[in-house]
Amino acid sequence: MISGQRQAPSQCEQYGNWWRLIGFVLILTLAEGAAVAASVETTLSEPGALSAAEQRSKSATACESGGRATDVVTNAQRQLETIGCRLAFWVDGIGGETASVKAARRTEGELRFIVSYSQQSSLDLKIKGRLDAELPFLQRRVKAFIGREGTSEVDNDSSVMTSNRFSEETAASEWLIGLGFGIPQFRKIKSDFRVGLRSLSLPKLFAQATAEAILVDTPISLGNLMVKPFWNNRDGFGLTVRAIYSRALSGRRHNFFRLAEVLTVTEETMGLSWRSGLSLFQRVNYRTGLVWRLYAAGETEAPEPLGVYGASVSYRRPVGKVISVSTLSYEFPRETAQQSRDESVGLTLEFTLPFGR
Repeated sequence: MISGQRQAPSQCEQYGNWWRLIGFVLILTLAEGAAVAASVETTLSEPGALSAAEQRSKSATACESGGRATDVVTNAQRQLETIGCRLAFWVDGIGGETASVKAARRTEGELRFIVSYSQQSSLDLKIKGRLDAELPFLQRRVKAFIGREGTSEVDNDSSVMTSNRFSEETAASEWLIGLGFGIPQFRKIKSDFRVGLRSLSLPKLFAQATAEAILVDTPISLGNLMVKPFWNNRDGFGLTVRAIYSRALSGRRHNFFRLAEVLTVTEETMGLSWRSGLSLFQRVNYRTGLVWRLYAAGETEAPEPLGVYGASVSYRRPVGKVISVSTLSYEFPRETAQQSRDESVGLTLEFTLPFGR
């Protein structure tokens, strides 16, 4: 449901974000330790099993990501890669006689820091992350995932809009863990299914299916339609439909415009929730790019059907191993028809550290 203005985070909540970061790394570290310990115990209990030293050596060799680097960022990236790989290596070994080294090394994820400010919500900090691991013993179609993401199953594609009020990037986040099942692709239709658990304080079971079809595919244009039904035990059922059409400008594949529309209906929303966006992607050079965007969002049965409209510009540039995106937005939100529509300037800085790719 599209609701009112977000409250400025308290000092306690700001400190809480740093504890969540520490918790995310700590969970992965403890999981790695448990994985190594459990794998040693399991193998020693079997006839002809490897010794503890041999098992540790095999796990370390399989997930070795290079020597110690000179910079902090690269060291952090390699450490996350090693932890994720060892965890996947152990989980895969539970269901099969021999864990797959290649699958474990394909474990990937990312760690994101999002700092946002707007005249409506003041300064805010979000720390998010995710880890995806293959499970070959389940017919190579199932992946396990863990991380911190948005609080809703509702799709929030950044191609549609960049608003501090309604973007999933700046919305509250919570822990989630679960399994994803990849359904074999049929022609130009790709689909998958996810089930898992959200939040540690108030656990919420969720399930969602996604089917995406390519409807337009030419050398200069691409159009696709995505349908996502979802359910959770607290909010009930819902459905999201997303349509995106992209077209290159003057035959230049690196400069193109994109028109996107997202429609969502749930048992909790008042009518139909909608988001629209028109974006121009401009390549500056082989490393940097700009995104110019016009957007609007609302809900048909809300006190104010047009919740916000505005414009933004985003600048994307890699800084070493880190991908940085800076977004400046200028928008006009309103909650009810009786309120005045005041302007709001916002700035969002996002830093993403990918690992395992």
